[in-house]
Amino acid sequence: MNAVDFSFRMRGDRLLYVLEGDCQLINECVFCSESVTEDCVEPHRRYETGRRIDDFLKFVTNYYAACLTSLSATALELPGGALYTRHWVTIPECNKPVCIVKGSSWSEAENDCIFGAIANEGDTYDPQLDADLDYLIDSHCMPVFDAP
Repeated sequence: MNAVDFSFRMRGDRLLYVLEGDCQLINECVFCSESVTEDCVEPHRRYETGRRIDDFLKFVTNYYAACLTSLSATALELPGGALYTRHWVTIPECNKPVCIVKGSSWSEAENDCIFGAIANEGDTYDPQLDADLDYLIDSHCMPVFDAP
């Protein structure tokens, strides 16, 4: 799925692929039940929706939930006080800037977020390589205000 899918009317065959995303039809995947190899896929990852849901759940479980759990820890005898007493970059579970950049996903192999590996689309996004300076600046630089 890409931005063009939302810009113009979709043809029926493209809509079917976006909805189903059957990797078996285009011979992009071999199921682990058929062949136990390094690049085999589980049956629930056959369709695009399953791959997207699986990628999202990995991200939530491995990064988002771990970060929120740390941020909601007790500090100064106040439940959830860590949110007010610690900056997110000082918390190891939250200090993963790649995880908050558009196009990143959780990699179990790296045990960290990586750029552009969502559902193995091959349509990668890396703000440095793609020279998306506006996004990088908006994501990581504090605004500078000028006096009138």
